[in-house]
Amino acid sequence: MIIKTPSPLSAIRLHRQREEKEAFQAYAAALKKWERARDRADDAAWEFQLACAELQQKTIAGTPNGEITLLRRHCRKLQENSRRLQSASAEAKAEASTAFTVLVNARTARQELEGFQAGEFESAGIIVPFGARGVDVPHCQWN
Repeated sequence: MIIKTPSPLSAIRLHRQREEKEAFQAYAAALKKWERARDRADDAAWEFQLACAELQQKTIAGTPNGEITLLRRHCRKLQENSRRLQSASAEAKAEASTAFTVLVNARTARQELEGFQAGEFESAGIIVPFGARGVDVPHCQWN
């Protein structure tokens, strides 16, 4: 049985299109992850601010020290949580930025390939492996 191999240009185009699609999917996932992390961090920061305002109001109102101490502990926990979520948001943003760079590089590589014509590979110094020049290559079947 003989299988006709695709031209090197079409094979590389297909590969570049797949790379770009995978990069786009990775970027979309990273962007969603960052948006969720940012929303959680914003909610935690808002909750911390509300707790601090409550602490301030109760301190001014002359609330007993035991209750003020509990509110301070609660505020510290909320502050730690807010900082942790802000850090997670920053990490997710960095991942999304990296995924975007990969997407741009994949898209650029695919677009650059669009300018090549079939015979321009050798003149551009691109090595085309044996069997990838659009010739018929026998298909080996193992028993």
